[in-house]
Amino acid sequence: MTTGPFRKRHTRRRPTLQLSEPLPSGRLASIIVCNHNYERYLRAALDSALAQTYRPIEIVVIDDGSTDGSRDLLMEYQDRVRVIFKSNGGQPSAVNAGFRECHGDFVFLLDADDVFEPVKVARVVEIFERNPDAAWVFHELDYIDGRGAELPLQRLPDRRHVRAVIQRRKRYRDFARIDLREHFADGGRLPYACPAFSALSFQRRTLEAIVPIPEDIARAGDEFPKFATIALFPGIHLGEPLALQRIHTTNAASFRESGVDEATRFLKTAYHLRHRYGHIAPSTDKWFASSFGRILGTKGKQAALSDEESRRYLKDYFGPMTWVRQAPRIALHAARARLAARRAPAVPRR
Repeated sequence: MTTGPFRKRHTRRRPTLQLSEPLPSGRLASIIVCNHNYERYLRAALDSALAQTYRPIEIVVIDDGSTDGSRDLLMEYQDRVRVIFKSNGGQPSAVNAGFRECHGDFVFLLDADDVFEPVKVARVVEIFERNPDAAWVFHELDYIDGRGAELPLQRLPDRRHVRAVIQRRKRYRDFARIDLREHFADGGRLPYACPAFSALSFQRRTLEAIVPIPEDIARAGDEFPKFATIALFPGIHLGEPLALQRIHTTNAASFRESGVDEATRFLKTAYHLRHRYGHIAPSTDKWFASSFGRILGTKGKQAALSDEESRRYLKDYFGPMTWVRQAPRIALHAARARLAARRAPAVPRR
């Protein structure tokens, strides 16, 4: 019986996009593995990176100040991967460090608790080669639990997140070219919900335009590169599940975080996007107002103003006309958050 991350399992669907013979690329692909205290899952992630069918490839592992046994495990792989040890700074700082150390024309991100399918890099490089104008390729994911067992999407927590994934799968089934630059500039409703960290791949020039990632969005900081990328460049979404995302008790955000945590993360992301790319202010103003309102309604004014990004956004970018446009949005989301808090079941005292 086959064991490990690649054992036979029932999947939502197998890859369906048919292409002609693969292109002989010869261009270097880099996998950046970000690890912090994931000793339990790290070996499976590294083995999945080493099992890629594509060559040439380099694997750069950034250990972000782990305090478990990750260092000893990584030393077993030092002749096959490049390992960088650094003090703990969060996921964005790990990505920044990994990008400084890698040299590939194509860059793939892998969270150390997830695993790649063996054909992932070859598949995505082929897409990049055949579509040179695509700055990024994102794809679908399948889900597993901490032991590696399949997790059907419908069993995952956070129903709102689950609905977003279902809608994306219906809208972008196999292969979709996506260009949302006008949506961002106009402040329109985005039709595309980005997948998680281990589904993201980029041409090197794409990351050169957005790195360094702001490092104070330490919790689930993949939001900035995802939104910056789709705001600035056209790309491709593949409906194929080319990686497995592991859902467990120590995930930073996926299907787990509270509404306030999510709102704080989006508030910080909105500020840094607005600070870097002023032309997408119609979108970031809306995201900030919605997030600010959610925190205001749940935790109050002091909490809503506790982050430096919140205070800076209001000071630097909320002039009189912006207040006129966004005050109703803040009030609406604050009211919704207060109502949701009242409806939430009380936690019994011990």
